[in-house]
Amino acid sequence: MSVSLNLDSRTLVTRIADRLREQIIAGELEPGARIRQDEYAEAFGVSRTPLREAFRLLDAEGWITTRPRSGVEVSRFSPAEVQDIITMRLLLEPLAIRVSAVTHTSEESAALRTLHERWQADRSRWQSQTEEYNAVNQEFHFALYGLKPGADPDPVYAGLRGYWERYTRYRRVYWHSADSMSRSSDEHAALLDAWLARDADRAEVVLAQHILHAGRSLVRSLAGDEPPAFSPQLIELAKRYDWPLS
Repeated sequence: MSVSLNLDSRTLVTRIADRLREQIIAGELEPGARIRQDEYAEAFGVSRTPLREAFRLLDAEGWITTRPRSGVEVSRFSPAEVQDIITMRLLLEPLAIRVSAVTHTSEESAALRTLHERWQADRSRWQSQTEEYNAVNQEFHFALYGLKPGADPDPVYAGLRGYWERYTRYRRVYWHSADSMSRSSDEHAALLDAWLARDADRAEVVLAQHILHAGRSLVRSLAGDEPPAFSPQLIELAKRYDWPLS
């Protein structure tokens, strides 16, 4: 196993956790994969103490599962977990876009227009460039929410980023049809229009329905041939935004 770290000013524990999280999101560590402390301590060139602290952090975030006498493994996909993540996104992201819709600057407007134009120009090739698609999709959403790359987020934004990244892990595996990407692009245009118009009410509703639309498809994919059972929390939020889950 080859692991490399770009050293910076962050703590050792945070850097280790970030690298492991990146490997899980990218699919380099698959659901159920065992993470052996001795192998990773050697790969990172650290003692087991910071590695165990990084494991505790990732366990608390839901990325890995620590089992007594069984070790550490990458968390398996769970229909219940993905619905919890969608629920939390619906509680955090509509609030974030409401604030950003009425507080963004003219420079931020111009930057987001440019990003969206790049998205639309490359629309035909997203199906074969899923990694780039995921990166641009995240960049677009975070710009809508006022999240700045490299900035220290407040607790709301920190939580938002965490749930977004956990959701991306599911979407990377289960949701990359050409139709879903095309629909997402159309919904992004509607989001941008509302945001540029500083229409916080419309931006909130369009975003919530955007999340619900994609989330419903993902939950159905996880359910396979069985009809999905949606959580009471998700059902109530869908009612709030007039979006049918059935």
